[in-house]
Amino acid sequence: MKMKLILILLFIINPLSDNYLLIAESEINEKIEDKLTKNDQYFDKKLESFFKNYVTSNQIAVQNAEDGLIYHEYLEFLLHNGAGLNKIDENKQTKEIREELEIIDLNNESGIKNLFYKIVSPVVQKFKEELSKEEYEDELILEISKNKPSQYDNIDIALLINWLVHKYDPNDFNRPFLKKFVILFIFIQLELN
Repeated sequence: MKMKLILILLFIINPLSDNYLLIAESEINEKIEDKLTKNDQYFDKKLESFFKNYVTSNQIAVQNAEDGLIYHEYLEFLLHNGAGLNKIDENKQTKEIREELEIIDLNNESGIKNLFYKIVSPVVQKFKEELSKEEYEDELILEISKNKPSQYDNIDIALLINWLVHKYDPNDFNRPFLKKFVILFIFIQLELN
């Protein structure tokens, strides 16, 4: 239902523009949210809040900074300092986050890779022709859709972080897909596992 409202609004606001990347990302985001909220309807919000609290409490980013800047600053911090330098408080909230990630099979690298591939690949196939046009192309989404999780077992996360920092500016990280990718693919793997 949420996806249909977003699509209707897109066409009402700008009916002459076919922004296929935005449409595809909306569909991908809805499916990721469905997975995250399978057992707890607020888990996606809790996870994002947990991430932001971690980043701001460890002074990686300023507390009242714009969302995109918080995500970009976190990646820049990792690029220059590596992961695991800051301690995650082992409290009730951390325990609940870890338990929920385990329940929805996102507590390990293979579960996270499978999630992205299984969600992104069919959406890219659906919009294959449109998304291959230069104005709609997003390399991250296209690469996720092309490579089965077993094909990138030895992904160098440091190179991925470097690429993300240089490919996207802080404003790009206001896109819900990039936020989810940073939290799930980078933060959970490096800080919570």
